[in-house]
Amino acid sequence: MRLKKTLSDAKETLDKEIHIEELRQQSLEYKKYFEESAQNVQNSLKRELEEVKEIKELQEFKEITQSIAKDNPLDSLAEEVHADEKPKVSLEKKPPDAPR
Repeated sequence: MRLKKTLSDAKETLDKEIHIEELRQQSLEYKKYFEESAQNVQNSLKRELEEVKEIKELQEFKEITQSIAKDNPLDSLAEEVHADEKPKVSLEKKPPDAPR
């Protein structure tokens, strides 16, 4: 009888250890799954942040070019001079005998 009890206890202990090992394997699988998922989310966020950064840089570039175009004195002069107006200053050479 004692031998039967000892064998029963040994079997029960072995079953518990097998169950513990199965749980450990499952927990390692879950850990791997969550780590991979976290890495995927992190990579996705990095890509989206880079896209936002690029969009922001493009917007800043557009604002700078608009500001330069607005502040460009040549553009201001072009607005003042109309195509049908005679130029106020001529770049042509005047004849040497012409009055100055």
